Amino acid sequence: MLSASLIVKSKGDNVICSNILRVLTATQRSLAVFAVITTILIIWICMWLFYKVMYPRPPKSMMPKEGDVTTPRTCNFCGHSLAEYRGVLETQPHSDAMLATDEVVADTADTGTTKNQALFFCNYEHQADFHAGKTYKAHS
Repeated sequence: MLSASLIVKSKGDNVICSNILRVLTATQRSLAVFAVITTILIIWICMWLFYKVMYPRPPKSMMPKEGDVTTPRTCNFCGHSLAEYRGVLETQPHSDAMLATDEVVADTADTGTTKNQALFFCNYEHQADFHAGKTYKAHS
């Protein structure tokens, strides 16, 4: 910015210098606005790249395919919610001979499931632990 000492006493020079000062301040404002917009764009690009690298898309094998059931189900072992296509669905046998045994009746009474309800688990470990009679302990 020009200092006031550069403004000459004559009228013509004074008008020219004041016009130069007006032009310089307008230029400085536009440069400041340009710098702010450029900085915002650079930050946006950096954040986009960061999220692109840190959180890539899951592989297509993890995405639901046509016909998959995507409704959430609750695991019978740990109680967590998971989409049905991601877990293990176990249907209980429907034969009358098996339902009449004391073991199946006691098993359904312990787990709180009815005889026609399907069991759902997050993974095969939870399924094995459930049938082994273990109880879920968080952070173990």
